[in-house]
Amino acid sequence: MRRQKSIIWILVMTLGVMTMPVMPISARTTREIAGGVITQSQSIKVGDYLYYGKRGGRDIIWRVVKQDEKGILLFQNDLLRYSETVQNQGDKIDKRRDWKTELEIEDVLDRENILDVEDLLEQQGLKLEDLPSMQSLIEDDDMHMIVTFYLNPNTVVFKLGEGSLEKPYTPYMEWSQVPTLKAKGNQVSMTGVEVIGSQNLWESIPTIWVDGIAQTISNINYNQERQTLTYELAQPIKQNQRVEFAYSLVAHSTSAIAKCDERLVIKEVPVTGIPNETVDNVPQPVVITKQLQEEWWKVGEQRRLSVTAKGEGQLTFSWYKDNKWIGEEKIQVVNQEATSSYAIKQVTTGDAGVYSVEVSGTTGLAKTQAPVHVISQCTIRTATYPADAGNITNNSAGQNGIYNVNDVVTLTANSKSYYQFKNWTENGQEVSRDRTYTFTAAKDRNLVANFYWDRPEPIPQYTIRVTITPKDAGTVRGDYTYNKGDQATVTAKAKDGYVFDCWTEDGDVVSRNESYSFTVKEERRLKVNFEEEKPKEVTFKQAWRALSSRQQKSILENFEAYLPYTTLEESLTLDQLNDLTKGYFTKDQLREVKRDLDLLEDVGIDLDWKVVELKEVSQVNFIDLSRNHWAYSNITELAKRGIVTGYPDGSFKPNKALTVEDTFTFLDRVLLLNEQMEVKHSRSVVEKYIENQRSWAFDHVASIGAKLEEKTLRQIGQMEDAYVSRGQLAQVIYEVTNGNLKKIRPSSYFTDTVYSEYEAGIDYCVRTGLLEGTTASTMEPNKAVTRAEMMTILMRLDGALKR
Repeated sequence: MRRQKSIIWILVMTLGVMTMPVMPISARTTREIAGGVITQSQSIKVGDYLYYGKRGGRDIIWRVVKQDEKGILLFQNDLLRYSETVQNQGDKIDKRRDWKTELEIEDVLDRENILDVEDLLEQQGLKLEDLPSMQSLIEDDDMHMIVTFYLNPNTVVFKLGEGSLEKPYTPYMEWSQVPTLKAKGNQVSMTGVEVIGSQNLWESIPTIWVDGIAQTISNINYNQERQTLTYELAQPIKQNQRVEFAYSLVAHSTSAIAKCDERLVIKEVPVTGIPNETVDNVPQPVVITKQLQEEWWKVGEQRRLSVTAKGEGQLTFSWYKDNKWIGEEKIQVVNQEATSSYAIKQVTTGDAGVYSVEVSGTTGLAKTQAPVHVISQCTIRTATYPADAGNITNNSAGQNGIYNVNDVVTLTANSKSYYQFKNWTENGQEVSRDRTYTFTAAKDRNLVANFYWDRPEPIPQYTIRVTITPKDAGTVRGDYTYNKGDQATVTAKAKDGYVFDCWTEDGDVVSRNESYSFTVKEERRLKVNFEEEKPKEVTFKQAWRALSSRQQKSILENFEAYLPYTTLEESLTLDQLNDLTKGYFTKDQLREVKRDLDLLEDVGIDLDWKVVELKEVSQVNFIDLSRNHWAYSNITELAKRGIVTGYPDGSFKPNKALTVEDTFTFLDRVLLLNEQMEVKHSRSVVEKYIENQRSWAFDHVASIGAKLEEKTLRQIGQMEDAYVSRGQLAQVIYEVTNGNLKKIRPSSYFTDTVYSEYEAGIDYCVRTGLLEGTTASTMEPNKAVTRAEMMTILMRLDGALKR
């Protein structure tokens, strides 16, 4: 019986060795000196020996037969052999077993995974329970053991040795200091320890008794900073209950719990009484410590209601609006406070009502309620004509002014230079001749303050000149002389045999529409480009009708899945049209569609996208932005172009951190201006992660998300209202531009980006000139991006896309 137990013990030990986490090529050895331990490097090589305990009073020693980047392969004694012969001796049958295997040692060495002892036996038709019959053979050293030994070089320390049969390497089996154990509530903690490498904590579970009853461990946590290993029990410990802790190496083989200092802890922890710091709590009734308060909200705001309660056990927060259930949250507490919230990302008039929360638990029920009022609002937009003739006060010139209904609005027109105020108009109709116009806000309005030139000399005039290429390919209207500030429109018309291509200036394309409108600010030399029209054998509609129903269906599905979420002028490039129509049409047929997108709707293709309208303004004046602010020029330039806006109170808040919605909205507008509309993912993939389709910025966020790698898209979808970090923004820009921007600077080394998951994106943005470090050696990749920083990066990106 003693032999049988020893065999089972070595089997357990062997299987335990096979479960160790990571394996070193070299071991670390130590020797004791006064005042501490010196650690030295000592390589493990083929032919070396490792000591691994005793069996039956005899040392168990393993020899290294192979080592690589994964670990070392050890084996003991000869290969196992087995055969069976039967001899009849009268009435007795004598069976003799020999052990044999066809498994060659090289077969073992070539296997990538750890060789399990069960696998080895199974190949011979044996089971683990057959092992006790091998005891005599084992005593005679006829049995072999083969195992792959994985150790972690950062946590395992070997006693000084030579790796020889006489002096093998030996792991430390002692504590360098005894950890502190204590129990409190439902937790048993061990402090002053360090968890081994990447070992799964659930592989090494101790036994914990409370008043002699073994407890179920519901969770295991390790706090690296405090070096505390905590076991959470399914049931709380009560005052004066006896708590005992034990850890058995027989059960867990070499799967140690932890280490102290530089020594591996693989010593058994005997049954140990633990100081119990638990104090019985008198069950407390459910009490609401933070009540709902009466709220006044504005349409479009993002608001959150919160209730804090105190109780014991599980608290259930049931939310109601006008006595109708709207949500529930369950929170586990132990006589402590818990807070439940109800968030509304964009307030509408339908959010007004009486909100109430019922907090229930094992010790009672409490309720709180309060009314929420939603203030109806309207937007008053203003502009000046001519654009640089004056400005408007009381409504931050050119910005959106949001007012509550029945608010009194006072707008004052201020003239500049030699201009004089003329009147206020709305939709071309005069509404007032008073320079200060006062009225009650009742609906959205678009007001224009008109001025006239009041100086003897004429208003500056500029001529728009147009060159036609080829010379006789078409005609142009609108190439006239205009007053400064006038709105000019030049229109191209192709002659027979030619088709319109684009408008260019200094070699750059400025418009692909046949009619090009702009504000006259200076002399301009434009070129209208035509191309020879090739004979059209088949029109787009004819080619569409020639497709099979299956082909038509696949194109319809492709548009539905891969149409960009946003557009500026309801246009698609020829490459995008070719991809969306799956290459079924000629270039001329696609040009026909590009000139008239209604052809797509005629064949049943729905252009389900958001047309983004950017309204340019002439004057920008934010109340919290001085001219000496470091980002003043970038902020005002983007505001004039309609890419960004300020807040209703006339401020810009340059130091405010940006959420995903604001960041992606601004970024999407700049990309659209530069015709960056490439889509990497179908809408079904994008909307798997970007789920809130009620958000005001959904189309912009989804538009950027469709251009990202799926890993980054998943991260963005989980952020909700979180702020965007510098590292995340760099990675997003890297992916939406496909890493194609021109590199104008060398790489820089930053001490805090070496292990950042956004290191590639940060390096790309530094080399393209979009991003700079916060100091010469730091980038602060986890720092939130402010509105001022974002405007500077967007201006640089706009310039980089135009290179």
